[in-house]
Parts: sequence; structure tokens; C-alpha cells
Amino acid sequence: MRAAKSLAMVGLGHLAGPRLFTSTMVARGKPAPDLFLHAAQHMQTDPTRCLVIEDSLTGIRAGLAAGMTVWRFTGGSHLKNRALDEPEDTRPHNRFASFADFYDIAPDLKGQA
Repeated sequence: MRAAKSLAMVGLGHLAGPRLFTSTMVARGKPAPDLFLHAAQHMQTDPTRCLVIEDSLTGIRAGLAAGMTVWRFTGGSHLKNRALDEPEDTRPHNRFASFADFYDIAPDLKGQA
């Protein structure tokens, strides 16, 4: 699985464990909410209690359609020097450009995995 290999390459593989979900697990990928809803169901968590972190408009749409709180990560190198337009249906609840910014917004999440 590409996602698992990517996480392992940066030393984060141990954080996901069985909580790694990919589009191969659902019938419809993003922008459908299926993947996010599948993850919430698997973890026995109400979607309204979930936080989605996304950098793409397609992912933001999916998270919002799932009824989840969505924060947009704007610090990716692939977004550098690009306009970050957000049509009405892709307005996240919050934005952050670094994990330092993330923890400024949500300090109670620091150290949790």
C-alpha cells in the first residue's frame, strides 16, 4: 500500500497502524464522503467528532460532505506560489500552514496519536 510505505519512509508508519484508510476500501473516492465515513464507522466515531486535514479542494469537499470538521493544510511545497482559491463549497473550518500553526490552533492535540 503506497500510503503505508510513504508514512514508513518519514518515520510515521507506527502512528497509523490499523487506522490507515485508502480509497481502495470504498466504492467511491473523493469528492464523495465515503472514505471519511468508512473511517469514522471503523473507528466507531460519530463523523461530527472527526477532524479532517486536507490540502486539496476535492478532499475538503469530501470531508465537508461527511459532516466532519475540515482544516486545510496550506503549507505543502506543491501549493507554493499558487493561488489558494476556495469556492463556496470548499471553505474549510480553519487553515494552517505548518504543524506549529496547527498546535497553536489546537494545543490540546499535541502529542496525541
